[in-house]
Amino acid sequence: MDAASISRLAGVGSIENEEKIKLKSRNDEELLNIYSVKIENISSKYNTYKASSAFAPPSDQTLVRNYLKKYVLENGKMPTGEHRVEIYHLGKVYGPGVINFGC
Repeated sequence: MDAASISRLAGVGSIENEEKIKLKSRNDEELLNIYSVKIENISSKYNTYKASSAFAPPSDQTLVRNYLKKYVLENGKMPTGEHRVEIYHLGKVYGPGVINFGC
């Protein structure tokens, strides 16, 4: 196999990978759309306070929203039961702590 053939095959592989990435992105977007109202309803119950410093951690609302989105993308459903929603930032723990998402 010559260099040109190898190059063409590599290009085909990258096109296939790009298509897989686009498909996954579309699937993720559709999954998040299914749960978007629930995610917003739950996260809106938490405070939006964020200090003005560039080094400040995100608000509890942002932490909960991001946690729920990540959970849905990894598990395909909303969480149930108790989950610890926290981050470690500059040596301190921030976040609402344990949240009970119900049954």
